[in-house]
Parts: sequence; structure tokens; C-alpha cells
Amino acid sequence: MDGSLDRLYLKKNTVEQYPNQPDLTEMTQSALDMLSRNPYGFFLMVEAALIDKFNPSLDWERAAFDTIMLSNAVQIAKDFAKKHPDTLIIVTPDHTHSGSIGGVVHQDPCVKKGASTLQRVTQIIPKGS
Repeated sequence: MDGSLDRLYLKKNTVEQYPNQPDLTEMTQSALDMLSRNPYGFFLMVEAALIDKFNPSLDWERAAFDTIMLSNAVQIAKDFAKKHPDTLIIVTPDHTHSGSIGGVVHQDPCVKKGASTLQRVTQIIPKGS
């Protein structure tokens, strides 16, 4: 299946060959509609697996769009829970990826080689700041 960026906007990858691919929100709603018929309750796990596919290759645009789709799927579950107060919703990541990169320590030439991060930061930031 193609990610939401390709299906909704770019029309790339296999979208032309398979134009009717469902998205995560449609699959979540369909699963809730079907499983909620069971009088004994149910367990549903929804995974936004394409986020894991796009992040390792630094395809952040596609990962971001599929993260938005996950958020929309969670909203569908929350709307279901409003009508079914015995519903438990748990949202959790299974691991992090390159999208968690937050930057690097500034490599000032006056900073000693081999210094710890704390030493680097204290050497860069002037005293009394």
C-alpha cells in the first residue's frame, strides 16, 4: 500500500495501478463498525506501519503525512469511545527513528577535543549568561 502523501496528493508509486487503496482512517472505521457488533466486546490494534517504513530512509514528508493519518485514526477511536464509555484507547510508539534527531552540539574550534557534551556547552556559553 502507498502512503497518504502519494495516495492523496502526489499520485506516485502504485496509486495509478491501484487507485482504491484504503487509508488508515477508513480501515479503522470499518474495523470498529464490524467488531462492535460482537456483544462480548473486542480488541482492535491499529498500526500506522508506513511511518516505520518511511522514517529509516529519512522520507520525512511521507512519514509526517502518515503520522497525521494516525492522529485521524485515533480521533475516530475517541469518537467511538464517546458512544461506548467502556472503551480503552492506548496510543504508543514502538520505537523511534531518524525523525527524533534534535540537532548537534555546536563544534566551536576553541572547544577541547574529547570534551563531554556538558563541557562543550559550558565552554561555548559565556559565564554569567
